[in-house]
Amino acid sequence: MKKNEREQLKNASVPELQKRVLESQEKLWALQRDIELGKQKNVKEAGLLRKDIARMLTVINNQPTN
Repeated sequence: MKKNEREQLKNASVPELQKRVLESQEKLWALQRDIELGKQKNVKEAGLLRKDIARMLTVINNQPTN
C-alpha cells in the first residue's frame, strides 16, 4: 500500500472500509490457497496483504463513533 493510499483510507467512510476489508480477506484466502497448491510463488504478497488489512482495521477502530 502506497503512502497516498494510506491517506485515502483515513478519509474513507466506515462502511466503505469494511467492504474493502472483506474483499481483501477473500483475496488473502485465495492467495493462501494458491500458495499451498504451488500456483503462487510470491509468498511475500500474503504478508503485505495481511498488513494492509490490519491498517484498514486500525483506521476503522480509530474513527470516533456517534
